[in-house]
Amino acid sequence: MKNKIRFGLTLVALCTLIFAVVWWFQTPHAIKPIASTTVRTTQPAAPVGPHLVPVKPKLQATPAPLFMPPPVHRESNDSLAVGELLADTFLDNQAVMAGLSKMVLDTDRPIEERSEALGHLLNLSVEDRTAVILPLIGDARLTDGLCEHILNDSLNDDLAWQADASLAALTHRKGKALKDRAREHLAFLTDEEHGDNLAAWAKATATAKGKWAESGQ
Repeated sequence: MKNKIRFGLTLVALCTLIFAVVWWFQTPHAIKPIASTTVRTTQPAAPVGPHLVPVKPKLQATPAPLFMPPPVHRESNDSLAVGELLADTFLDNQAVMAGLSKMVLDTDRPIEERSEALGHLLNLSVEDRTAVILPLIGDARLTDGLCEHILNDSLNDDLAWQADASLAALTHRKGKALKDRAREHLAFLTDEEHGDNLAAWAKATATAKGKWAESGQ
């Protein structure tokens, strides 16, 4: 009797199991989608909180344009070289000639530099020899060699300036050779001879300059 009851229970369990399996395969089930594996190429924005401030990317600074510094003007010409004085664009022609004259008479400068300054001064003072050059001839700081430079340069100018330069040298210079040269040139220009008489030479020079002006010499 017990064996029949066990057999019945086993049969019921087996039928239940078969029914359940059949029901499972016949009933449709939703298939879950597979998670995308696409990789994001952009970074998410950083969170901004009460203590977090977004940082802006640094911009590369544009280099400042190159420029030439303006010329420096120095009030005193004492320490300037001749080339620096000539290159000073703040100075007009009169100021440059004044600076060159000071250099010519500066006994602390090498004689080569003073001679260079005189050469530039003679070129710049073509229209104003009397005011610029005659004071140099009468200054004791001018060497006889520099004065001779002036007399040599005067030979390329008009007769009136040659006479003025020679008369100034005869009047103010101390060197015998330089005075003799000035006197001989005055005698050549005026066709007169007055020895050491400066007043007579001055009169002869004035008379000759009047004649040259009339004749256009």
